[in-house]
Amino acid sequence: MNIKIHVRPYQESDRDEVVTLWRASKRKAFPYIAVQQRHTLAEDRYYFHSVISKKCAVWLAENEEGLLGMMALQDDFIDQLFVATTAQGQGVGTALLNKALELSPDRLRAFTFQKNRAARAFFEKHNFLIVDAGLSPTPENEPDLEYVWQSSAWTTRMKPGRIRVIAICVFLDRDRIFVFEAHDQIKNQTFYRPLGGAIEFGETSEQAVRREIREEINAEITNLRYRQTLENVFTLNGQPGHEVVFVYQGDFTDKSIYNQALITGLEDDGSPFKALWKAIDDFRDQQVPLYPDGLFELLQGRKQI
Repeated sequence: MNIKIHVRPYQESDRDEVVTLWRASKRKAFPYIAVQQRHTLAEDRYYFHSVISKKCAVWLAENEEGLLGMMALQDDFIDQLFVATTAQGQGVGTALLNKALELSPDRLRAFTFQKNRAARAFFEKHNFLIVDAGLSPTPENEPDLEYVWQSSAWTTRMKPGRIRVIAICVFLDRDRIFVFEAHDQIKNQTFYRPLGGAIEFGETSEQAVRREIREEINAEITNLRYRQTLENVFTLNGQPGHEVVFVYQGDFTDKSIYNQALITGLEDDGSPFKALWKAIDDFRDQQVPLYPDGLFELLQGRKQI
């Protein structure tokens, strides 16, 4: 059952109540972290006051009966998010996360221990994606996961510092190309790219592009042939990206797609995207970007493609 929740900024007068909630919640959440269980109340009070409240903006969730949860946000990083043990499963965490999205609408990051299934389920329910796995710092040294949410589902699948290998399919109809539409909120720029996606371990690029088209728009490809490999180094929503792109060309088995002005596709996380036919000449002056880099030049020689 959801309860009426108000989210407000932390004040110093809240310290004792907040530390009590934070301490009880994290001790319950991490029974397998011995160092967390050994911390005294005085140590937790000191750390919260001297570290968390100094480096982060702290937000509190409450109702008329009292404090329900707390969140510490440092720019786009959720450093802490804990709900009172008696208020879990009632929408408190979601209310705090909504405040974080209001303050950082383009991107959020968070870490959680791999054993913390409740936190993992919470972040994944709200469309955060795992971008890395590692160990938390000393003295915990506990396997953890880094989660990222970004306003563009495509961007969230980019792993920081990693090269992404993808396969795309160019569908042409006279002087038109079939592409999906996306938006870079930092640049305030709409851009386009042929459909396709990441190559999974153990599959070929041809298998990947067939699977991606099937998953994204429920379509099959005929006359599929490899054309070229392009390399794309770019920035999307303020985040650097690097892709190696296997470019294929093919035809839709379902010929009715050539007569459809717009198709709604689905990303891996279930979020919708818009796919449509665009005139190739729309990309000539580069005011309307077509990615990956080098694809427009490849299309200019499309007698060979």
